[in-house]
Amino acid sequence: LDLDGSFDFELAPEVGGGAGRRRNTDVSRRSARFGLTAPLAGGDLQATAAFEALRRGLPGKSFAPSDSARQRLHRLRASSVWSGALGGAAADATAYATWQRVETADPTPPFGLPFDERATLVQVGLRTSARGGLGPAAQWTASFDVDRLAYEATSLAAGAPDGRTDVGGSIGLMLRPGPGGAELGATVRAQWDGLAGRLRWTHELAARVRTGPVGWRVAHRSAYAPPTFGDQFFREGVAVRSNPDLAAERVPSEVEVGFDVPLSGAWGSLRLQGSAFTGDVRGMIVWLPDFRFVWSPRNTDVRRRGAELAVEAGLPRWGVEASAAYTYARLVYDRAGPAVQVAYRPRHSGRVEVRVARAGFRVRLASRYTGARFPVPNAVNALPGFVATDLSVERAVRIGRAEVRVSALVDRLFDRREALVFAYPDPGRTLRFALRVRRASTP
Repeated sequence: LDLDGSFDFELAPEVGGGAGRRRNTDVSRRSARFGLTAPLAGGDLQATAAFEALRRGLPGKSFAPSDSARQRLHRLRASSVWSGALGGAAADATAYATWQRVETADPTPPFGLPFDERATLVQVGLRTSARGGLGPAAQWTASFDVDRLAYEATSLAAGAPDGRTDVGGSIGLMLRPGPGGAELGATVRAQWDGLAGRLRWTHELAARVRTGPVGWRVAHRSAYAPPTFGDQFFREGVAVRSNPDLAAERVPSEVEVGFDVPLSGAWGSLRLQGSAFTGDVRGMIVWLPDFRFVWSPRNTDVRRRGAELAVEAGLPRWGVEASAAYTYARLVYDRAGPAVQVAYRPRHSGRVEVRVARAGFRVRLASRYTGARFPVPNAVNALPGFVATDLSVERAVRIGRAEVRVSALVDRLFDRREALVFAYPDPGRTLRFALRVRRASTP
């Protein structure tokens, strides 16, 4: 893939307005992916390996662009997933490894000193789980996982952590006490926090019951999520710096209530789901830029509550599926003073999607609403909400023992130019074509 990517845009009034041309937006990408599926030890094994090499410009802010900032990325990934049965219990195991090197440099930045930063990150891990029955009314679950994340970067200060190892395990029990479909569940998890050097305990208590067509659920849980490989990176075209001191996100106490209404008939199916939740987050991972507009993740305490509503419909006779969802997420900084929504976390968001599969074609039309968001940790300069609509058309053709898929994708179909991130303009409508060839699953 080789793209120039330059486009004309309008500057925001907050930085003087006017027009400009986005340059230093070229992208060159090379990638390859390999997969293997085979039986192993009475189960099924799926193994994949992937390589990616990327060179691109970092155009910087719209009102202070850089024509010389460049980034190079090399990434290797491999994983294997096994699923089967062990001693009468269903079991699965996943092993994974990722190596990534990122080089970011700007010899003549629009402000600040020149920089040339290099970072190498390595992540390896193993996840296993098993589940089985304890008679007709009970089921047990168990899991174990270990994850190692290591850093090597020119930007690290002396004495900064160069990696972390997290080890965790859980046990759970699900009871079905009666014929009415009620379920009671409890899960306890212990995880070693490799950065803090301490053991973290989390839990979930859940109950489900059905009254007619409506299923109800209530749960109380705590959560602990160490930073992942992906938490150290932002979006394409933005200069980033990893943070070796990044701590885990923790939810000491969360309560959730929800419902589920599935309906079906000769005409098709309809499902309505909803939930409401409350639970503060300690150390939420939030991205913010430094004075050079180089972004890095950091931990922030947040007060959190919200609700979600979703509907799905299927009309198989016409090959039509549709879905819609709305999310209200009040995420405000846990600090004195007015309640301020966390930067770049919209309080309102939603999506509507329609999928049609007929005459060998697959058509997908999807609209996403991104609500207003603040670009800084204060209630100023809110970016307005916007709707972006994407369209894709795909056709699969069988040629011998190969399956060929040809697709056309239009991003921002109606040429909306609103920027997700302040001072990083969007090109609007873009057209992409894709060709995929794979061995057919059946002869």
